[in-house]
Amino acid sequence: MGMDFHKQPVVSLEQFENDTGLSLVIFVDMASDQLWRFFEHAPNAKEITNWHQSDDLFEAISERMRNVYSNNLDFRKKCLANDPRQHVRVFVQHWVSSLFVDKFPALKCKIPNDYFVGVPLPEQATASFIM
Repeated sequence: MGMDFHKQPVVSLEQFENDTGLSLVIFVDMASDQLWRFFEHAPNAKEITNWHQSDDLFEAISERMRNVYSNNLDFRKKCLANDPRQHVRVFVQHWVSSLFVDKFPALKCKIPNDYFVGVPLPEQATASFIM
């Protein structure tokens, strides 16, 4: 197997945060909190709460961010722009929603499609469930 010589060493989370001035944990918390509130009345709300509060979620997003930031020049340039918050928020939201759907595939149909591409969930709305 050949070695990929274009792949850069993966930066640390601390390096990403120093470069961008952003705290990744805040973006992960915002995205997972939106989903948690949206599904607070789901029959499996307790399991969603445990997912929302798990360190595994942050670790998975942190690893993804570090890899993409290290190896995608266009992404890194946008993260280093004057105000990278929107760019980082959209990507983190996309990644968190992807992990959520992997964990709770039956709930995917309840999530508005726009959410997967960065549109926030409605503030007051929650997913409806037939009890």
